[in-house]
Order: sequence, then structure tokens, then C-alpha cells
Amino acid sequence: MPAINAMSLAKLAERFPRLNCLVLIGSRANGTAQKQSDWDFAYFFDEPDEFIRLGLAEALRQQLASIVKCDVDAIDLVDMRSAQLAMRIVIVNDGQLIFCQNPQFWFKFQEKTWREHEYWQWEESHAT
Repeated sequence: MPAINAMSLAKLAERFPRLNCLVLIGSRANGTAQKQSDWDFAYFFDEPDEFIRLGLAEALRQQLASIVKCDVDAIDLVDMRSAQLAMRIVIVNDGQLIFCQNPQFWFKFQEKTWREHEYWQWEESHAT
């Protein structure tokens, strides 16, 4: 199985200077991948414009396919900025952090996700 090495990370950082965070999720992250399994990544671009982020995400998908040597259709991406709570829980609990320009961002993302999850659990157990 191809790996994302330091050289590949340097290329990603150079090609996508606004890429703040990249996390491997899914079967490739938890060790249950089969030969035909796709590649699932969560990403965060420091870009407020949704349409620009969409274009950056497609370029990232193509670059990741080149790095892991697979068809571009085998790359699935999740925008961490718009991910629902259940997906964010998967990202922080099961994901493998591949790249993060600002480690403080990753810690805050984890903290916010866990806090919201704890609140959701409290609401569920105390619902009237």
C-alpha cells in the first residue's frame, strides 16, 4: 500500500499553502482496508470562500490520487469546516493526522468536537 512520505507532504504544503490540516480516515486509517478500498481524507483549508475551497478540494483530490497511485475516483474528501458532528467524531477519534500546519488548530478542533459531543450526549440522556 503506498504511503504518504515526507517528500509528498512537502509537495502538498508547497502546492496548497492554505491547506491547514489533512487527516486520513476510514478503512485505510483503521487498518481494515482491502486492496480495492478507497482513500478517505478530511481536510481544512484556510479559505473562507466556499467556491474557492471547492476548487482547492478538487485539486487536492487529484494530487492525493497521484501520491497514493490510484484513480481520482478512489479519493473521498470531507471538508472539516462543514462536517457534521458524527463525522467530526470519526475524524478526531479514528483519524490519523497526516499534516497540520498549525498544531494548535488540531487541538482546538478536537476539543470543540469532544465538547459538542459531550453536550449532545448530555442532551440525549436528559431529554424530556
